[in-house]
Amino acid sequence: MFTTSPTGKEYTLGGKDKNGTMTIQRITCFKVINEADVQPILDQYKVLAAENQKNVPKQDGKPYILDIQAYKTISDPRSQGYSIVAWTKFKDLEDMKYYDSECEAHKKLKQSSAGKVEVPPLTMYMEG
Repeated sequence: MFTTSPTGKEYTLGGKDKNGTMTIQRITCFKVINEADVQPILDQYKVLAAENQKNVPKQDGKPYILDIQAYKTISDPRSQGYSIVAWTKFKDLEDMKYYDSECEAHKKLKQSSAGKVEVPPLTMYMEG
């Protein structure tokens, strides 16, 4: 999908991969209970990104996470208490399901953040 700004420049919103295939974009928002736990959780996302390169699904031998980023939010009433936002991009819904149910690195992330975030986190995903 493309949109044009008032200046006439085109920007990609969502989008397709290099082959023109729609990807799955996933956004997860966390309310971290203690401010001191924010950075360790962000650090665990770095581990997850690195291990994604090692622990790939058997079907094609490529990483199943195309991109992953996690950020601390800027304190603002509009954030409604959410203190971390993670953005993850998958090739397809099947890879996202693998992430949720089989990914060892994701399991470690969930274990390390257990009791440190309010549950459930707000998770949304879409094609784009």
